[in-house]
Amino acid sequence: MTQTYTSETFKVLIIIQSLAEVAETWSYLIQQGKRDDLLYSFHAFRLALRETFKDQHLHNHLIKKLKFLKQTGSVITYTTEFKVLMYQIEYEQDTWADLFMNELKDKVLDSMTSVVTIDWRNYPEIKKLVISLN
Repeated sequence: MTQTYTSETFKVLIIIQSLAEVAETWSYLIQQGKRDDLLYSFHAFRLALRETFKDQHLHNHLIKKLKFLKQTGSVITYTTEFKVLMYQIEYEQDTWADLFMNELKDKVLDSMTSVVTIDWRNYPEIKKLVISLN
């Protein structure tokens, strides 16, 4: 069952209860009034938690995964994996089209060349076309 929390402070305290080790020490400062701003705003708390404990190498890891991502199976699988990575990396969608097409199977790319009425810079259009051709 989904629990709905009505108070920003209550949301923060629920999360604090589940923290351990270094994060628990960090949350103690919040509870002691050293960071009141985080206690009364779940949004601010979540951002501070993410910033404080983020994986410093995550972005580079995601870029590397994108670099090695290729369509080896269905277009749907490739499209899903590509989209997830692009959102995690936080690339603007207007840069997606070239990156997406670079690693499609040759067979898919060949079938796309007969279509001349598409904006080749528009990722959503290209994605629809590729899925329809597969």
